[in-house]
Amino acid sequence: MEKSDKFAHEMPAVLPVPLANSHPELMTKSPIELFDMIFTEEMFENLKRQFELYAHIDANRPAFSASVNDIRHFIGILLIFGYHCLPCERDYWSTADDLGLSACEENYDARQVSGGKAVLTCG
Repeated sequence: MEKSDKFAHEMPAVLPVPLANSHPELMTKSPIELFDMIFTEEMFENLKRQFELYAHIDANRPAFSASVNDIRHFIGILLIFGYHCLPCERDYWSTADDLGLSACEENYDARQVSGGKAVLTCG
């Protein structure tokens, strides 16, 4: 297969327009409000059905069930994992001063996240 140079172009010298200038309405939104703008209730309902379908049929977990709110929290925590990196997944629930995140501690149990990830990754 011949190599493509489709993505080999240099970035334009022009700086991107700051988000505050292009979408000032977003500047007053909280992180949760932005999350809710991107992820709709319908999306979470579909994810819930797909999680359960996969768990029951492919992951051999017939007892698995989750609420839409469980899925919402799970996706939110996965997003946090993506930008707030700690040495170990359990550290997000740590009570040590230099570890842990209140958003994780308050909204989801570490075992629930591991269980959700197990369903997602065939674990």
